Amino acid sequence: MDQSLPNAADLAGLLGRGTEPGIAAQVEARLVAPARELLARRSKSLRGRLVAVACDLIGAESTPSRLAAVEKAAAAMELLHAGSLIIDDIQDGSPQRRGGPSLHLVYGVPSALCTGNWLYFWPMRLLADLGLDALDELRVLKCYNNALEKAHYGQALDLSVKVDALERSEVSAYCKAVIAWKTGTITGLAMSLGAIVGGADAAEEAALRSFGERFGMALQMFDDLGDLLGRIEPSKRYEDLRQRKPNAVWALAAELSDDEQFAAFRRAVAQVDSEPQLLAAWLEAHEITARARQQIDRDMTDALLSLQNALGVSADHQPLRMLRQLAESLIDAY
Repeated sequence: MDQSLPNAADLAGLLGRGTEPGIAAQVEARLVAPARELLARRSKSLRGRLVAVACDLIGAESTPSRLAAVEKAAAAMELLHAGSLIIDDIQDGSPQRRGGPSLHLVYGVPSALCTGNWLYFWPMRLLADLGLDALDELRVLKCYNNALEKAHYGQALDLSVKVDALERSEVSAYCKAVIAWKTGTITGLAMSLGAIVGGADAAEEAALRSFGERFGMALQMFDDLGDLLGRIEPSKRYEDLRQRKPNAVWALAAELSDDEQFAAFRRAVAQVDSEPQLLAAWLEAHEITARARQQIDRDMTDALLSLQNALGVSADHQPLRMLRQLAESLIDAY
């Protein structure tokens, strides 16, 4: 992953002839070094792995050039994801990311913001250098731009409303729109990139992108449930609930309760710091975690079957089995 980021010499070449070495080194220190720090922390690298799985699902031959293209596209996805995390942490005021302090606390908001934004653009250089023909290169870049645009719509929704200000009847649809656009589109992009690198036609790529979007929504649901449990990053426990951010927990609470019960949920969230047992009791009484797992299991089973039918492969198709195992491993992790 570190090799996918430019060093000072690379930057000097990009900045143009005559650039003083010290200037390129300063750009590297202020722009690239923060990204290296975040990328060195632990990560599941899920989106990068999905690029490779999507390519395999198409049945592409594993030539050296194709493997190199998959590796570069996977790196682009992980860099994009890292950039979105940096921006997210700034907007949410999050103190921690991947087991360390958020970059805006280490380098300051201006520098972290610059690095996060730059990580939206640098992946385009990698994606324009996959060794594809001109048409497929255009498909890749269009997919990238479309996904990034839609993700910003989801982020705008995420930032614009405190979810407890919505009526119960509005909560689920609003939360799911945020999840679909903010997370689903980026995971769908990973599948699209792998599909195009593998030589997929438009219908195959659409099927893989659709699965990726549904998989991304399931992933976000698990992440939101993880916020309740605080197992992965204890310091972030209840963070989204405290901030009244639209997420899967609010959606499930609205779906699985009536108006009176949902009012009790709101009160429990409002008192989570002083009386956390109220929220714990409400969640247990409504079996939120167990029912969420059941819902995600159903959604993933249906998504995998739809993908299997669209690609015309058997249930024992090895790449499909790998994808199923990946999904199951993530479910088990929570």
